Amino acid sequence: MKEEISPLSNKHQNKDKPQEKWKLFFAWILVGLALIYGISPVDLVPEAVTGPIGCGEDIGLILLTLYNLYKQIKKKKNLV
Repeated sequence: MKEEISPLSNKHQNKDKPQEKWKLFFAWILVGLALIYGISPVDLVPEAVTGPIGCGEDIGLILLTLYNLYKQIKKKKNLV
């Protein structure tokens, strides 16, 4: 007797490709590096010289990496 598998069962779902797992892993690494950069005294645009523009650059970098992480998580869950 042959077992029928519905298209919605877990047996038909493809496993994540290794590249997709690495993309999510590196997205987390980038978030960590962006947070370290944000609190680091070494800056491309120093706050002491440029004031709020330097802070904006740090915040923008952190937000950009968090957005990248968000996209990778949504892609992993197949919601995009």
